Formats: sequence, C-alpha cells, structure tokens
Amino acid sequence: MVLAIYVYGFVYLMLQFPDIKIAREGKVVQMKITEISGHCITTKAKYYMKLSYQGRIFDKQIGVRFCEDHAVGDLINMRYLEGYDKLLFPTDDGKSEFWSGIGLGVLGLVAIIYFFKFKVGV
Repeated sequence: MVLAIYVYGFVYLMLQFPDIKIAREGKVVQMKITEISGHCITTKAKYYMKLSYQGRIFDKQIGVRFCEDHAVGDLINMRYLEGYDKLLFPTDDGKSEFWSGIGLGVLGLVAIIYFFKFKVGV
C-alpha cells in the first residue's frame, strides 16, 4: 500500500514540474534584459540576469558565455507561461530537471524497498 501511494504521488509530482509545463505550454516572447549580475569572469560562480516583460521582472540564471554575448538593454526570446515566475530559454525542453527527479524517485523507491525488506530502524 505504501509503495502504491509513493508511486502515485511521485508520478503526480513529476507531471507538475514547472519546466515541463512551461516547455509544453509556454509561448516564446521577447523580454528586455534590465540587469546582468557581476562581470561574468569565472565559470565557477552562478550568474543571473533580470528580464522585464509586461511590467514584471524575472530572474534567470545564466552562464559565462551568455554574459559575454549579451548586454543590458538587449531584447531576447524566452519561453514564458502566464502564472509562473520561472522562464526557460526557447531551446530548453525541461527534460534535465525531469530526469533528475526520476533519479531521486528511483533512489526513494530503493530506500522504501530496502526498509521493508530489512526492517531498518524498527
């Protein structure tokens, strides 16, 4: 019974991943870069940019290469779904986050099976 609930809950949550939903249902819109953090010198740090669209401001993590190729004031295409604060680049399909979730789900499933098989902690 616990296993069935886990599998049902896991599948439900995986279908609710915002990246998958935005990739499937979002539309590509033009947004204006209003700020790019730092000077994007090293590859170890995480960099962010702020984008504006219809009076709203969005944050998006970017890489060093993006920093080098774009500047404040540029208009870029982003995939956006009304009601979500998350943005995707037009080429993102949301699958990397989905597969990470699958990996965590399998790990959880193995832990549950191990728990019931060996009665750990009881």
